[in-house]
Amino acid sequence: LLFYKELSNKLNIPILNETSVLRILNSVQEQNDWNVASDRIELSPYLDSQILKNNNPTINTISTATGSLYDTGGQLSNYSNDERKLWLIQPANASSITLNFTSFNLENNWDFMFIYNGSTTNAPLIGKYTGTNSPGSISSSGGSLLVEFRSDCATTAAGWEASFTSAVVTVDNTPPTSTIASGATWRTANFSTQITDTDSQSGVNKGFYGVCDKVATSSSWHSNGSFGFVNEDFQEQNSYWTLQTGQFSVNNGVFVMNDETQNNSNAYLNVTQNASSEYLFSWEQKILTTLSNQRAGMHFFCSDPTQPNRGNSYFIFFRDQDDVIQFYEVTNDVFSIVHEVPYTITPNTNYQVKVWYKPNTGLMKVYVNNSYLGEWTDTSPLQSGNSISLRTGGCDAQFDNVKVFKSRSNNVNISVGVSQEMRYQSDNAVHSGKILTTAIDNNENWSVESSQVYLIDWSNPVFAFINDGQNADIDTSYSITLKANWSSSDIHSSVSSYQWSLGTTAGSTNVVNWTNANLNTAIQHLLTNPIYGQVYYFSLKSTNGAGLVSTSNSDGQKLLQQTTSTEELLGKIAIFPNPTASFISFSGLTSPITISIYDASGKICATHVLTSDGELPINLSDGVYSVIISSGEALKVERILVAN
Repeated sequence: LLFYKELSNKLNIPILNETSVLRILNSVQEQNDWNVASDRIELSPYLDSQILKNNNPTINTISTATGSLYDTGGQLSNYSNDERKLWLIQPANASSITLNFTSFNLENNWDFMFIYNGSTTNAPLIGKYTGTNSPGSISSSGGSLLVEFRSDCATTAAGWEASFTSAVVTVDNTPPTSTIASGATWRTANFSTQITDTDSQSGVNKGFYGVCDKVATSSSWHSNGSFGFVNEDFQEQNSYWTLQTGQFSVNNGVFVMNDETQNNSNAYLNVTQNASSEYLFSWEQKILTTLSNQRAGMHFFCSDPTQPNRGNSYFIFFRDQDDVIQFYEVTNDVFSIVHEVPYTITPNTNYQVKVWYKPNTGLMKVYVNNSYLGEWTDTSPLQSGNSISLRTGGCDAQFDNVKVFKSRSNNVNISVGVSQEMRYQSDNAVHSGKILTTAIDNNENWSVESSQVYLIDWSNPVFAFINDGQNADIDTSYSITLKANWSSSDIHSSVSSYQWSLGTTAGSTNVVNWTNANLNTAIQHLLTNPIYGQVYYFSLKSTNGAGLVSTSNSDGQKLLQQTTSTEELLGKIAIFPNPTASFISFSGLTSPITISIYDASGKICATHVLTSDGELPINLSDGVYSVIISSGEALKVERILVAN
């Protein structure tokens, strides 16, 4: 053997080919003879003293995180002869295992324990132990630790006792939750709201929110893109997207591109994007055809959506033919693939896509159907964009639920008013504002999107009129019971209540302080200390459902004292019948009166004095006569027709 080894080294060519040959030992004597032979110096290079019971032993797998490990004899007995036993300690989600021996006693140099840093005997060997040379405390570098024990066919010992523990990594497959505090029913101005994100396992990584509104009761929800938000569900005909190239249309609640000959379709939407926030771009897409080289996706952070590749931008593309999802960067309208991930793409299957982009670091993470797909970091990240753009090539495709969220803390401030985040007031108490929220935890789990709707009203109620008196407006009153009536309306939150007051100057409350009128639109008040000749003013407050108040007042009514002047008394006297023939009747007399009758030429025909109601006989020709009723200096003139 030595000769051949030296010859092989000298010629630098392999001559010897060492091959292991296993011999079956059929008895204890044969095993002992083998061991004696292997101890001989001249035979030891060729004989291995290690006795293998078999090469395919059964592995006893232990999956608990902690426990005890004993030899086959247990705590009270020795192990047996001719054993080859393997224990695989492999708890679920363990990052390491520690095995601590409290006793150890094997037949020295005949029985052995082997411990491997892994799940098979091909894993790195931590150590080989025999006799009372205890392994002590052994730790694995991963989630598996294999213990192998071999005994020969004679002489046993007490064996071992050991306990093990493991460091278990919690696998978080539970998504976080994200909820928005309800708060006030109506919002009349800018407001803040609390958003609570919860994840009991890996913890919340980042929260995102969106704001949208609707212009009318029957409208869909949309966002003010100048604030960096998008909310498009395509439930109404498109009036927001610019159709640059390709045939896009809203059909059955989705946005469809139905021109498969178009290799670069483009429908874009203006939305401000900058480095002040991290962004979440979310959309659904489906390729509707089964053609070659089909592709579809969306651009974001576009600098010029009218250019073929949208100026400077990024876009995510589903390429059906190659079953790959591609990350693109566009610089000066020239695109390049910067990353791609294999992914089986099936036509007529809907995919929900999320892209989380951090302008400050350039990190872009992509998720499909809420599962992490891959990421890429731009070392010179785009810091601003003015639009997003849907893109297809060589296929028909549809898009839906296109949204853009921004990163947030647990408290968000919302602007309310014309051209703000919530731009429209609620009509007839129908919600016109909405906040959306979602969150991701540290194990890439996304929460279910949740929302909170809001009633918006920043306008005060409107008074149509405030009248003094019971009906039409009056300027004077002879009654110490003063009256007023009014009308007010609010098309957003409706009028919820009225209050009234009474004063001697416009807007004052020195006669009656503010008093609840509920929803009554008329009031009357008896003056207990009337001042004749004084002008009294009613003031009204109209409060709408949002708590906004309008205040106005009447133009006043002057209180006059009732008098019984002679003119008034004469005015109450009635003359009848008219026409007449032989008499004239008078009623309503309260004092004596003088009656003078003149013909059309001014000639006096008769004079009489009446002291009470009664008839005055006449004998006059047919014609029109003037009847003058007088009392002192006061007089009243009536005309009668005489027809015999």
